[in-house]
Amino acid sequence: MKTKQQNLSININKSTSWLRRAKEVIPSASQTYSKGYQYFCEGMAPAFLDRGEGGCVWDIDGNKYIDTVMALGAVIIGYHHPEITETIQKQISKGLSFTLPTIGEVQLAEKIVELIPGADMVRFVKNGSDATTAAVKLARAYTGRTLIASCGYHGWHDWSIGLSENDRGVPEATKVLTLPFKYNDIEGLTALFKAHPEQIAAVILEPIELELPQDDYLQKLRALTAQHGALLIFDEVLSGFRFDLRGAGGYFKVVPDLVCFGKAIANGADLSVVAGRRDVMKLIDEGVFVSMTFAGNAIPIVSAFKTLEILEKPESYPYLWQLENRLIKGIDQLIIRHGLKEFAYTRSFPAHTALLFRSNQETLPAIDLQSLFQQEALKRGVIYLGLHNLCLGHTQADIDQILQAYEHAFQVVKKAIQEGNAAKHLEGQKIRPIFVRNG
Repeated sequence: MKTKQQNLSININKSTSWLRRAKEVIPSASQTYSKGYQYFCEGMAPAFLDRGEGGCVWDIDGNKYIDTVMALGAVIIGYHHPEITETIQKQISKGLSFTLPTIGEVQLAEKIVELIPGADMVRFVKNGSDATTAAVKLARAYTGRTLIASCGYHGWHDWSIGLSENDRGVPEATKVLTLPFKYNDIEGLTALFKAHPEQIAAVILEPIELELPQDDYLQKLRALTAQHGALLIFDEVLSGFRFDLRGAGGYFKVVPDLVCFGKAIANGADLSVVAGRRDVMKLIDEGVFVSMTFAGNAIPIVSAFKTLEILEKPESYPYLWQLENRLIKGIDQLIIRHGLKEFAYTRSFPAHTALLFRSNQETLPAIDLQSLFQQEALKRGVIYLGLHNLCLGHTQADIDQILQAYEHAFQVVKKAIQEGNAAKHLEGQKIRPIFVRNG
Protein backbone atom coordinates (compact mmCIF):
# COMPACT_ATOMS: atom_id res chain seq x y z
CA MET A 1 0.00 0.00 0.00
CA LYS A 2 1.42 3.36 -1.01
CA THR A 3 1.18 6.40 1.19
CA LYS A 4 1.87 10.03 0.38
CA GLN A 5 5.62 10.59 0.16
CA GLN A 6 6.92 13.04 2.75
CA ASN A 7 9.06 15.79 1.26
CA LEU A 8 10.62 18.00 3.86
CA SER A 9 11.78 21.50 3.20
CA ILE A 10 14.27 21.36 6.03
CA ASN A 11 14.68 24.40 8.21
CA ILE A 12 17.94 23.95 10.14
CA ASN A 13 18.58 27.54 11.22
CA LYS A 14 19.01 26.66 14.89
CA SER A 15 21.30 23.73 14.07
CA THR A 16 23.43 25.96 11.86
CA SER A 17 23.76 28.56 14.59
CA TRP A 18 24.63 26.06 17.29
CA LEU A 19 27.08 24.26 15.01
CA ARG A 20 28.93 27.54 14.49
CA ARG A 21 29.23 27.90 18.26
CA ALA A 22 30.23 24.26 18.78
CA LYS A 23 33.10 24.48 16.30
CA GLU A 24 34.67 27.17 18.49
CA VAL A 25 34.76 25.11 21.68
CA ILE A 26 34.52 21.39 20.76
CA PRO A 27 36.91 19.55 18.39
CA SER A 28 34.80 18.23 15.49
CA ALA A 29 31.81 19.88 17.26
CA SER A 30 30.94 16.48 18.74
CA GLN A 31 32.28 14.12 21.41
CA THR A 32 32.05 11.20 18.94
CA TYR A 33 33.50 11.37 15.43
CA SER A 34 30.67 9.38 13.85
CA LYS A 35 28.05 11.74 15.30
CA GLY A 36 29.80 14.83 13.99
CA TYR A 37 28.71 17.15 11.20
CA GLN A 38 31.43 15.79 8.88
CA TYR A 39 29.42 12.58 8.53
CA PHE A 40 26.40 14.45 7.19
CA CYS A 41 25.78 16.88 4.36
CA GLU A 42 26.69 20.05 6.20
CA GLY A 43 24.48 22.94 5.20
CA MET A 44 21.30 20.93 4.73
CA ALA A 45 21.52 18.24 7.43
CA PRO A 46 20.69 18.83 11.10
CA ALA A 47 23.68 18.97 13.45
CA PHE A 48 21.86 18.53 16.77
CA LEU A 49 18.95 16.43 17.99
CA ASP A 50 16.57 17.37 20.78
CA ARG A 51 14.49 14.30 21.65
CA GLY A 52 13.44 10.83 20.57
CA GLU A 53 10.43 8.56 20.74
CA GLY A 54 10.43 4.94 19.61
CA GLY A 55 12.44 4.83 16.39
CA CYS A 56 12.04 8.56 15.63
CA VAL A 57 13.94 11.72 16.61
CA TRP A 58 13.36 15.47 16.40
CA ASP A 59 16.11 17.99 15.71
CA ILE A 60 16.39 21.30 17.54
CA ASP A 61 14.50 23.02 14.71
CA GLY A 62 11.53 20.70 15.24
CA ASN A 63 12.02 18.47 12.18
CA LYS A 64 11.03 14.82 12.68
CA TYR A 65 13.05 11.90 11.27
CA ILE A 66 12.99 8.13 11.36
CA ASP A 67 16.37 7.24 12.85
CA THR A 68 18.06 4.23 11.25
CA VAL A 69 21.31 4.82 13.14
CA MET A 70 19.90 4.69 16.69
CA ALA A 71 22.82 6.32 18.49
CA LEU A 72 25.35 4.21 16.55
CA GLY A 73 23.55 1.01 17.54
CA ALA A 74 23.28 1.79 21.24
CA VAL A 75 19.47 2.08 21.32
CA ILE A 76 17.81 -1.30 20.76
CA ILE A 77 14.52 -0.98 22.65
CA GLY A 78 13.71 2.52 21.42
CA TYR A 79 13.95 6.12 22.53
CA HIS A 80 11.98 7.11 25.63
CA HIS A 81 10.62 3.60 26.18
CA PRO A 82 8.07 3.85 29.02
CA GLU A 83 9.42 0.92 31.06
CA ILE A 84 13.03 2.06 30.82
CA THR A 85 12.14 5.71 31.44
CA GLU A 86 10.16 4.75 34.54
CA THR A 87 13.03 2.59 35.81
CA ILE A 88 15.55 5.41 35.34
CA GLN A 89 13.30 8.02 36.92
CA LYS A 90 12.76 5.79 39.94
CA GLN A 91 16.53 5.39 40.37
CA ILE A 92 17.17 9.12 39.91
CA SER A 93 14.90 9.80 42.85
CA LYS A 94 17.24 7.63 44.96
CA GLY A 95 20.58 8.84 43.61
CA LEU A 96 23.11 8.28 40.83
CA SER A 97 26.46 7.36 42.39
CA PHE A 98 27.22 6.31 45.94
CA THR A 99 30.13 5.61 48.25
CA LEU A 100 29.40 1.86 48.14
CA PRO A 101 28.04 -0.34 45.34
CA THR A 102 24.31 -0.84 44.82
CA ILE A 103 22.70 -4.28 44.67
CA GLY A 104 21.78 -3.46 41.07
CA GLU A 105 25.38 -4.27 40.13
CA VAL A 106 25.00 -7.76 41.58
CA GLN A 107 21.63 -8.31 39.95
CA LEU A 108 22.89 -7.24 36.52
CA ALA A 109 26.06 -9.32 36.82
CA GLU A 110 23.99 -12.37 37.77
CA LYS A 111 21.73 -11.78 34.76
CA ILE A 112 24.70 -11.61 32.37
CA VAL A 113 26.21 -14.77 33.87
CA GLU A 114 22.85 -16.48 33.42
CA LEU A 115 22.54 -15.44 29.77
CA ILE A 116 26.07 -15.60 28.34
CA PRO A 117 27.82 -18.96 27.82
CA GLY A 118 31.26 -18.98 29.44
CA ALA A 119 30.67 -15.87 31.55
CA ASP A 120 31.52 -16.74 35.17
CA MET A 121 32.29 -13.20 36.37
CA VAL A 122 31.57 -9.68 35.14
CA ARG A 123 33.26 -6.27 35.30
CA PHE A 124 31.41 -3.08 34.41
CA VAL A 125 33.16 -0.18 32.66
CA LYS A 126 31.88 2.78 30.62
CA ASN A 127 32.50 2.31 26.89
CA GLY A 128 33.59 -0.34 24.43
CA SER A 129 37.23 0.75 24.43
CA ASP A 130 37.37 0.29 28.21
CA ALA A 131 36.00 -3.25 27.90
CA THR A 132 38.33 -4.42 25.13
CA THR A 133 41.37 -2.86 26.81
CA ALA A 134 40.47 -4.55 30.09
CA ALA A 135 40.21 -7.87 28.25
CA VAL A 136 43.61 -7.36 26.62
CA LYS A 137 45.23 -6.53 29.99
CA LEU A 138 43.69 -9.63 31.54
CA ALA A 139 44.95 -11.81 28.69
CA ARG A 140 48.47 -10.47 28.97
CA ALA A 141 48.50 -10.98 32.72
CA TYR A 142 47.07 -14.50 32.48
CA THR A 143 49.45 -15.72 29.76
CA GLY A 144 52.55 -13.69 30.61
CA ARG A 145 52.77 -12.75 26.93
CA THR A 146 52.64 -9.33 25.26
CA LEU A 147 51.48 -9.65 21.64
CA ILE A 148 47.83 -9.30 20.63
CA ALA A 149 46.43 -10.63 17.34
CA SER A 150 43.67 -8.24 16.34
CA CYS A 151 41.08 -8.26 13.58
CA GLY A 152 39.17 -5.02 13.03
CA TYR A 153 38.45 -2.02 15.23
CA HIS A 154 38.29 -2.35 19.02
CA GLY A 155 38.28 1.22 20.28
CA TRP A 156 40.38 4.32 20.66
CA HIS A 157 43.02 3.03 23.09
CA ASP A 158 46.59 2.89 21.80
CA TRP A 159 46.93 -0.89 21.43
CA SER A 160 44.01 -0.92 18.94
CA ILE A 161 43.91 2.45 17.20
CA GLY A 162 47.64 2.22 16.51
CA LEU A 163 46.81 -0.11 13.62
CA SER A 164 44.63 2.50 11.92
CA GLU A 165 45.21 5.70 9.98
CA ASN A 166 44.20 7.58 13.13
CA ASP A 167 47.45 6.66 14.91
CA ARG A 168 48.99 10.03 15.72
CA GLY A 169 50.26 10.09 19.29
CA VAL A 170 50.65 6.32 19.51
CA PRO A 171 54.28 5.26 20.14
CA GLU A 172 55.83 2.87 17.63
CA ALA A 173 56.80 0.63 20.54
CA THR A 174 53.10 0.19 21.28
CA LYS A 175 52.02 -0.35 17.66
CA VAL A 176 54.31 -3.35 17.14
CA LEU A 177 52.66 -5.24 19.99
CA THR A 178 49.44 -5.64 18.01
CA LEU A 179 49.40 -7.94 14.98
CA PRO A 180 46.60 -7.53 12.41
CA PHE A 181 44.82 -10.43 10.75
CA LYS A 182 41.83 -10.73 8.43
CA TYR A 183 38.40 -12.12 9.22
CA ASN A 184 37.65 -15.61 7.89
CA ASP A 185 41.36 -16.16 7.17
CA ILE A 186 42.37 -18.99 9.49
CA GLU A 187 45.56 -19.59 7.49
CA GLY A 188 46.69 -16.00 8.05
CA LEU A 189 46.20 -16.28 11.80
CA THR A 190 47.95 -19.66 11.84
CA ALA A 191 50.92 -17.99 10.17
CA LEU A 192 51.01 -15.34 12.92
CA PHE A 193 51.22 -18.02 15.60
CA LYS A 194 54.00 -19.73 13.65
CA ALA A 195 55.93 -16.48 13.26
CA HIS A 196 55.54 -15.57 16.96
CA PRO A 197 55.64 -18.84 18.92
CA GLU A 198 54.47 -18.57 22.56
CA GLN A 199 54.29 -14.76 22.30
CA ILE A 200 50.63 -14.10 21.45
CA ALA A 201 48.54 -13.49 24.56
CA ALA A 202 45.16 -13.23 22.88
CA VAL A 203 43.22 -13.17 19.66
CA ILE A 204 40.51 -10.48 19.60
CA LEU A 205 37.86 -9.98 16.93
CA GLU A 206 34.22 -9.18 16.36
CA PRO A 207 32.68 -12.64 15.90
CA ILE A 208 30.23 -11.12 13.42
CA GLU A 209 29.68 -7.68 11.97
CA LEU A 210 28.65 -7.51 8.34
CA GLU A 211 30.43 -10.70 7.25
CA LEU A 212 29.28 -14.15 8.34
CA PRO A 213 31.83 -16.71 9.53
CA GLN A 214 32.58 -19.20 6.76
CA ASP A 215 33.63 -22.86 6.86
CA ASP A 216 33.40 -23.20 10.68
CA TYR A 217 35.74 -20.24 11.06
CA LEU A 218 34.88 -19.46 14.68
CA GLN A 219 35.16 -23.12 15.70
CA LYS A 220 38.58 -23.34 14.05
CA LEU A 221 39.58 -20.09 15.75
CA ARG A 222 38.61 -21.53 19.12
CA ALA A 223 40.69 -24.67 18.51
CA LEU A 224 43.68 -22.69 17.22
CA THR A 225 43.88 -20.37 20.21
CA ALA A 226 43.58 -23.28 22.63
CA GLN A 227 46.33 -25.13 20.77
CA HIS A 228 48.71 -22.19 21.16
CA GLY A 229 47.79 -21.23 24.72
CA ALA A 230 46.29 -17.86 23.75
CA LEU A 231 42.99 -16.50 25.01
CA LEU A 232 40.10 -15.90 22.64
CA ILE A 233 38.32 -12.56 23.10
CA PHE A 234 35.03 -11.78 21.39
CA ASP A 235 34.41 -8.06 20.95
CA GLU A 236 30.62 -7.94 20.98
CA VAL A 237 30.34 -4.24 21.74
CA LEU A 238 28.36 -3.89 18.51
CA SER A 239 26.84 -7.34 17.98
CA GLY A 240 26.03 -8.12 21.62
CA PHE A 241 22.28 -8.47 22.32
CA ARG A 242 21.47 -7.04 18.90
CA PHE A 243 20.41 -10.32 17.28
CA ASP A 244 20.57 -12.92 20.04
CA LEU A 245 20.19 -12.75 23.81
CA ARG A 246 23.16 -15.11 24.23
CA GLY A 247 25.42 -12.99 22.05
CA ALA A 248 27.17 -14.23 18.93
CA GLY A 249 29.09 -16.75 21.03
CA GLY A 250 25.86 -18.39 22.11
CA TYR A 251 24.33 -18.15 18.66
CA PHE A 252 27.29 -19.80 16.93
CA LYS A 253 27.98 -22.15 19.86
CA VAL A 254 31.57 -20.99 20.28
CA VAL A 255 32.54 -19.96 23.82
CA PRO A 256 35.37 -17.41 24.10
CA ASP A 257 37.57 -16.97 27.16
CA LEU A 258 36.53 -13.32 27.47
CA VAL A 259 33.71 -11.34 25.90
CA CYS A 260 33.06 -7.60 25.72
CA PHE A 261 29.63 -5.96 25.50
CA GLY A 262 28.48 -2.36 25.19
CA LYS A 263 26.17 -0.17 23.11
CA ALA A 264 22.80 -1.99 23.12
CA ILE A 265 23.15 -3.56 26.58
CA ALA A 266 21.71 -0.47 28.33
CA ASN A 267 19.60 1.00 25.50
CA GLY A 268 21.79 4.07 25.16
CA ALA A 269 22.99 4.49 28.73
CA ASP A 270 26.76 4.55 29.22
CA LEU A 271 27.74 1.02 30.20
CA SER A 272 30.01 -1.68 28.85
CA VAL A 273 31.04 -5.07 30.14
CA VAL A 274 33.94 -7.48 30.13
CA ALA A 275 33.00 -10.99 31.23
CA GLY A 276 34.52 -14.43 31.09
CA ARG A 277 36.29 -17.29 32.82
CA ARG A 278 36.57 -17.05 36.58
CA ASP A 279 40.30 -17.85 36.68
CA VAL A 280 40.98 -14.99 34.27
CA MET A 281 38.54 -12.44 35.71
CA LYS A 282 39.82 -13.05 39.26
CA LEU A 283 43.10 -11.42 38.21
CA ILE A 284 41.32 -8.08 38.69
CA ASP A 285 41.69 -8.89 42.41
CA GLU A 286 45.36 -9.72 41.91
CA GLY A 287 46.96 -6.69 40.30
CA VAL A 288 45.21 -6.23 36.92
CA PHE A 289 43.86 -2.73 37.47
CA VAL A 290 40.37 -2.28 36.02
CA SER A 291 38.60 0.34 38.13
CA MET A 292 36.87 3.68 37.56
CA THR A 293 34.71 6.01 39.61
CA PHE A 294 31.57 5.86 37.48
CA ALA A 295 31.61 2.20 36.37
CA GLY A 296 28.88 1.35 38.86
CA ASN A 297 26.74 4.42 38.23
CA ALA A 298 23.24 3.28 39.11
CA ILE A 299 21.42 4.76 36.10
CA PRO A 300 23.02 2.65 33.33
CA ILE A 301 22.97 -0.39 35.63
CA VAL A 302 19.20 -0.31 36.09
CA SER A 303 18.68 0.65 32.45
CA ALA A 304 20.68 -2.40 31.34
CA PHE A 305 18.75 -4.76 33.62
CA LYS A 306 15.42 -3.49 32.28
CA THR A 307 16.72 -3.65 28.70
CA LEU A 308 17.63 -7.32 29.11
CA GLU A 309 14.27 -8.04 30.70
CA ILE A 310 12.51 -6.60 27.66
CA LEU A 311 14.76 -8.48 25.25
CA GLU A 312 13.97 -11.71 27.12
CA LYS A 313 10.32 -11.45 26.06
CA PRO A 314 9.63 -14.15 23.44
CA GLU A 315 8.34 -11.68 20.86
CA SER A 316 11.31 -9.30 20.92
CA TYR A 317 13.87 -10.91 18.61
CA PRO A 318 11.35 -12.33 16.09
CA TYR A 319 10.00 -8.79 15.68
CA LEU A 320 13.47 -7.31 15.16
CA TRP A 321 14.36 -10.01 12.65
CA GLN A 322 11.09 -9.51 10.76
CA LEU A 323 11.64 -5.75 10.49
CA GLU A 324 15.21 -6.22 9.32
CA ASN A 325 14.32 -8.88 6.76
CA ARG A 326 11.61 -6.66 5.32
CA LEU A 327 13.98 -3.69 5.16
CA ILE A 328 16.84 -5.56 3.50
CA LYS A 329 14.51 -7.24 0.99
CA GLY A 330 12.98 -3.88 0.12
CA ILE A 331 16.36 -2.18 -0.35
CA ASP A 332 17.64 -5.02 -2.53
CA GLN A 333 14.52 -4.79 -4.69
CA LEU A 334 15.00 -1.04 -5.11
CA ILE A 335 18.63 -1.50 -6.16
CA ILE A 336 17.58 -4.04 -8.80
CA ARG A 337 14.59 -1.97 -9.98
CA HIS A 338 16.77 1.06 -10.62
CA GLY A 339 19.59 -0.94 -12.19
CA LEU A 340 22.12 0.13 -9.57
CA LYS A 341 23.80 -3.14 -8.61
CA GLU A 342 27.07 -1.80 -9.99
CA PHE A 343 26.91 1.14 -7.58
CA ALA A 344 24.93 0.07 -4.49
CA TYR A 345 24.87 -3.10 -2.40
CA THR A 346 23.79 -4.40 0.99
CA ARG A 347 25.45 -6.48 3.68
CA SER A 348 23.70 -7.57 6.83
CA PHE A 349 23.00 -9.73 9.80
CA PRO A 350 19.65 -9.45 11.62
CA ALA A 351 18.95 -6.01 13.12
CA HIS A 352 22.12 -4.58 11.55
CA THR A 353 22.10 -3.85 7.81
CA ALA A 354 24.46 -1.77 5.69
CA LEU A 355 23.54 -0.01 2.46
CA LEU A 356 26.83 0.94 0.85
CA PHE A 357 27.98 2.57 -2.38
CA ARG A 358 30.88 1.84 -4.71
CA SER A 359 32.17 3.28 -7.96
CA ASN A 360 35.10 2.77 -10.31
CA GLN A 361 34.46 6.05 -12.11
CA GLU A 362 36.68 9.00 -11.18
CA THR A 363 33.86 11.45 -11.81
CA LEU A 364 31.52 9.51 -9.53
CA PRO A 365 33.29 8.85 -6.21
CA ALA A 366 31.39 6.51 -3.91
CA ILE A 367 31.38 9.15 -1.19
CA ASP A 368 29.53 11.52 -3.57
CA LEU A 369 26.87 8.88 -4.22
CA GLN A 370 26.46 8.17 -0.52
CA SER A 371 26.27 11.89 0.27
CA LEU A 372 23.59 12.44 -2.36
CA PHE A 373 21.60 9.46 -1.13
CA GLN A 374 21.84 10.68 2.46
CA GLN A 375 20.70 14.16 1.43
CA GLU A 376 17.61 12.88 -0.37
CA ALA A 377 16.72 10.49 2.48
CA LEU A 378 16.99 13.36 4.99
CA LYS A 379 14.70 15.54 2.88
CA ARG A 380 12.10 12.80 3.21
CA GLY A 381 12.47 12.32 6.92
CA VAL A 382 15.02 9.50 7.26
CA ILE A 383 18.45 9.70 8.91
CA TYR A 384 20.82 7.44 6.96
CA LEU A 385 24.49 6.86 7.76
CA GLY A 386 25.20 3.60 5.94
CA LEU A 387 24.40 1.19 8.76
CA HIS A 388 20.83 0.48 9.88
CA ASN A 389 20.38 -0.44 13.54
CA LEU A 390 16.69 -1.15 13.97
CA CYS A 391 15.02 -1.20 17.38
CA LEU A 392 11.84 -2.54 18.94
CA GLY A 393 10.39 0.96 18.70
CA HIS A 394 10.45 0.94 14.90
CA THR A 395 7.11 0.14 13.27
CA GLN A 396 5.95 -1.33 9.97
CA ALA A 397 4.91 2.22 9.01
CA ASP A 398 8.51 3.33 9.66
CA ILE A 399 9.78 0.67 7.27
CA ASP A 400 7.22 1.88 4.70
CA GLN A 401 8.51 5.44 4.99
CA ILE A 402 12.17 4.38 4.88
CA LEU A 403 11.62 2.42 1.67
CA GLN A 404 9.58 5.24 0.12
CA ALA A 405 12.34 7.73 0.97
CA TYR A 406 14.95 5.37 -0.48
CA GLU A 407 12.87 4.92 -3.63
CA HIS A 408 13.16 8.64 -4.30
CA ALA A 409 16.80 8.80 -3.21
CA PHE A 410 17.74 6.01 -5.63
CA GLN A 411 15.96 7.88 -8.43
CA VAL A 412 18.11 10.94 -7.78
CA VAL A 413 21.28 8.87 -7.52
CA LYS A 414 20.46 7.09 -10.78
CA LYS A 415 20.00 10.44 -12.53
CA ALA A 416 23.36 11.65 -11.18
CA ILE A 417 25.05 8.47 -12.43
CA GLN A 418 23.54 8.92 -15.87
CA GLU A 419 24.85 12.50 -15.92
CA GLY A 420 28.22 11.37 -14.61
CA ASN A 421 28.20 13.88 -11.75
CA ALA A 422 26.68 13.48 -8.29
CA ALA A 423 28.39 16.47 -6.67
CA LYS A 424 26.37 19.02 -8.63
CA HIS A 425 23.15 17.69 -7.08
CA LEU A 426 24.37 18.23 -3.52
CA GLU A 427 22.68 21.07 -1.65
CA GLY A 428 25.23 20.90 1.17
CA GLN A 429 28.77 19.63 1.54
CA LYS A 430 29.63 16.01 0.90
CA ILE A 431 30.30 13.58 3.75
CA ARG A 432 33.88 14.01 5.02
CA PRO A 433 34.69 11.18 7.45
CA ILE A 434 37.76 11.79 9.58
CA PHE A 435 37.70 8.45 11.35
CA VAL A 436 38.87 5.37 9.42
CA ARG A 437 38.24 1.99 11.04
CA ASN A 438 41.20 -0.39 11.01
CA GLY A 439 40.52 -3.89 9.75
